[in-house]
Amino acid sequence: MPRVEEEIVIDRPPEEVFAFVTTPESDKEWVSTAVERQREKVGPIEVGSRIRAVDKFLGRRIESVLEVTEHQPNARSAIRLEGPIAARGRYLVEPLDGRTRFRWILEADPGLGGLYLGRLTDPLVTLLFRRRVRGDLRRLKEVLERRQRA
Repeated sequence: MPRVEEEIVIDRPPEEVFAFVTTPESDKEWVSTAVERQREKVGPIEVGSRIRAVDKFLGRRIESVLEVTEHQPNARSAIRLEGPIAARGRYLVEPLDGRTRFRWILEADPGLGGLYLGRLTDPLVTLLFRRRVRGDLRRLKEVLERRQRA
């Protein structure tokens, strides 16, 4: 099963980081695969919220629904991905001396739900996930810290 857990320290308060990463419309600013995000219902993100998502991953356009399965403001949020790829994601936000330690965990079912040749591709998918997540975390840090300077 592909699983990636990466973290980064961001020179912004936890409340700001959490608010940004749990606003689906912000994804296009820092998530490299994000093409489109649209909430199914207007209102704040909470457990049960659903977001229609379009991503581009491994050269394919992937349409899915993200369902929020856990949401504890300024601490953690988790989603389940419903679509051709069976996956879960979790954000953990921790205060760190006026900054924020942000951890992102991604897990996918073996073979990305059969999308890519089953378990044989799991090591490659894990490598691609890790590379993507590391790049996205660097982009997140850059976007949020640039806002501080502006």
